[in-house]
Amino acid sequence: MSRRKNFWSVRSVLGCCCGILLALACVSSVPAWAGADAPTITFVPAHPTSSDSIVAYLSVVDCGQTTSFVVTGAQITVTTGASGGCGTPPPVTMVTLGVLPAGTYQVQWFEQQQLAASAQLVIAAAVTDPTPLLQPWALLLLAAACGALAFAKLPRRASS
Repeated sequence: MSRRKNFWSVRSVLGCCCGILLALACVSSVPAWAGADAPTITFVPAHPTSSDSIVAYLSVVDCGQTTSFVVTGAQITVTTGASGGCGTPPPVTMVTLGVLPAGTYQVQWFEQQQLAASAQLVIAAAVTDPTPLLQPWALLLLAAACGALAFAKLPRRASS
């Protein structure tokens, strides 16, 4: 009987220790799934030019009903309005900024009038093709002109 009693007390101590370890593991993993990281803003494309249409994404799901933006000089302010019900899957928090002139912009994203995230957006000038003669139609025209010149410079035979 004493041995049986001893077995149950060891088992209860081990069960209690396992419960404590499990609780600690759950508590320590809470920041990973609870969104402890600060929200970030990402842009697509990652390295935009002045000819690209730019879309900005907020890294957290926000069920805001309206998202709008205002560009004032080098400042872009994005505002997400009052929260609505989230569907399944929850909506992506994004705004299409469109085509912007080349330059460096400071982007601030506000959720319900509180700053959620900020980021810098650098837009490079669009590169135009500086060598129009390398276009296929221009090369074909150049070849035709060279052929016509060569044909005109051929020596002519006298007819008898």
